[in-house]
Amino acid sequence: MPIDIAIRNVSPFSIGLPQQYMQEKGPYLTLIDKETQAKAVLKTGLPKFALKKVFTTIKPGEVIHLSSILKAQEITEFRLKLIDVTALIELSAKVKVNDPALPPEHELSDFESSATLRILGKDTLELLNRK
Repeated sequence: MPIDIAIRNVSPFSIGLPQQYMQEKGPYLTLIDKETQAKAVLKTGLPKFALKKVFTTIKPGEVIHLSSILKAQEITEFRLKLIDVTALIELSAKVKVNDPALPPEHELSDFESSATLRILGKDTLELLNRK
């Protein structure tokens, strides 16, 4: 199952994001089974460390996209039927902030973001629609 992750620059300044590093590493993904609350933390990739210093400029209001793949066996790890799983998707990186008011030693800032995605099996969806 492909996952498209959109990152929008909501700041008033251009930022530099290590996009290639983040793409190769992938997001932190935690799957949580709704019924049992069992969790599975999925592995991230191992990008080249030097890519942390290769920045893509994103102007205010612009959006970039990262992609990831969630495998069927990762989703069905909890059960094969009546799947109801939440995927917690988290990103973090050091970003460059092009704010002229900041001294050079403070131009790198922490970027963190998260979102959730609910994943239902076809049988679960049919059952919910009958109620």
